[in-house]
Amino acid sequence: MDRHLNLNISRILTWGTLLSLLFITLSVVELFITGTHITTYEELNILQLLKGLVSFNPTDTLYFALLVIIFTPIANLFYVFLYFIFSKNFISAVCALTTLLILASALILGLAV
Repeated sequence: MDRHLNLNISRILTWGTLLSLLFITLSVVELFITGTHITTYEELNILQLLKGLVSFNPTDTLYFALLVIIFTPIANLFYVFLYFIFSKNFISAVCALTTLLILASALILGLAV
């Protein structure tokens, strides 16, 4: 069972990293094609980010890549939580859920500021 858990954790981290790398590369390509530059946002609006992603805005693509790399460990923790629940290891599930909630609250508070 532990081998299965470690293999899936490795897959989640690998695919999250590769997906983020793909969007970073796409952002650099968009940067050279459009001739624009990367700007910073004072506030991050998810809907605006998704609109910019489909309109080939390199800034929004780069921000989306950063969100993917941030959410990869959160997805990993969610998987570990579910694994412990189904394995009936409730103490470890509570630890995983506590860590997941702390990260989610920090992320929500960070986006709200």
